[in-house]
Amino acid sequence: MITDVDRGYFPTPNPLVEQLLDLAELEAGCDVLEPSAGRGAIAEAAAARGAVVDCIELDTARAEHIRASGYAREVTNADFLKVKVERRYQRVIMNPPFADRQDIRHVQRALRFVKPGGLVVAVMLGSLSSRADRLTQDFRARVQEAGGTITDLPDGAFPDVGVRTVIAVIPVREAAPPPRFTPGRPGSRTSPQGPRWPSRGCSSRTRRQSTARHPSTGSSTGCAMARDRSQH
Repeated sequence: MITDVDRGYFPTPNPLVEQLLDLAELEAGCDVLEPSAGRGAIAEAAAARGAVVDCIELDTARAEHIRASGYAREVTNADFLKVKVERRYQRVIMNPPFADRQDIRHVQRALRFVKPGGLVVAVMLGSLSSRADRLTQDFRARVQEAGGTITDLPDGAFPDVGVRTVIAVIPVREAAPPPRFTPGRPGSRTSPQGPRWPSRGCSSRTRRQSTARHPSTGSSTGCAMARDRSQH
């Protein structure tokens, strides 16, 4: 029998969920996506803080579990890497699959769903900090260029996984560019004249997004613009 572990599904522990939400600087009415949501541990906690949450989950039973729980605005039963990109969220908070660099590919895609001023906050494999392959090096460079952070978690923060983990926090200042690394074309990069990661131009939470909807009223509320984390 194939188990959740065989499928690479590891629920996010509650203390780690709370840490992710704190780093995401959530406010009531913030539009949040949890991709590869599992049973929705992150999304449910975000909704409890007043966020408006959508979930994407490949496994039908887990997607139905989220839908039946009633806290999500939309639940999409699909592979996140194949879902049409919609740049509509102020936060993407995620615990993606780790195997075969999937965490990097999922986070790269997640950046395309976030509006300027938003954040992607993700649990990722601990070796992200030290691997020397091109995909990983390019990803670390992008986090740095965006004014983001990669922070080691203590041993035991994710006990079911049994490996070191980190949290990546990545601000989105402008439209996310296409990846510099193209699977199947080792060493490929975008042209120097192509889209670039945004500069670190916002240093405070001085203005708010205007498109978030309150889960009960549909009225405009907002979610604070992300800080430039490189200055802290």
